[in-house]
Amino acid sequence: MPLSSWFHLAVRRLGWAGEFLEIVTMPMPAQPFPWEPEVDGMVEFFTTANVRIDLECRLGAVSGPLLARGPAVAITAFQNQWIPRVLSRAAEETISVPTSSSTIVPANTAVNIFLIARKIETTAQTRLETRKERAYLRVRPIPVPV
Repeated sequence: MPLSSWFHLAVRRLGWAGEFLEIVTMPMPAQPFPWEPEVDGMVEFFTTANVRIDLECRLGAVSGPLLARGPAVAITAFQNQWIPRVLSRAAEETISVPTSSSTIVPANTAVNIFLIARKIETTAQTRLETRKERAYLRVRPIPVPV
């Protein structure tokens, strides 16, 4: 069973005013079986505003099904410091037939995994940086019985 390689990422955005920022897109090759992505990852964020920014991993699109989330500790804490966001798995399907909102990838289907920074409850302008030596994403395809 293939295991994706580690990705090292770096982003620097001054005056970021949007809701989300794409950090990396990881292409996953088609597998000969239906599978669910098991993701692990961490990104250190540096921000200068009083804004909560979570790390999210999504399937197929930046608005796709949620695979994992790395929540911020609090909206008022840790400004002007490097603070890690560690992904916690947020999905585990109990069905064996994939749907459009499912985290199950059908057999013989390639898909992209998106790692994004998402502002929570605000669109206030802020600075956001990540460091490539303190960031990674790993995706493992877990077979789903049918």
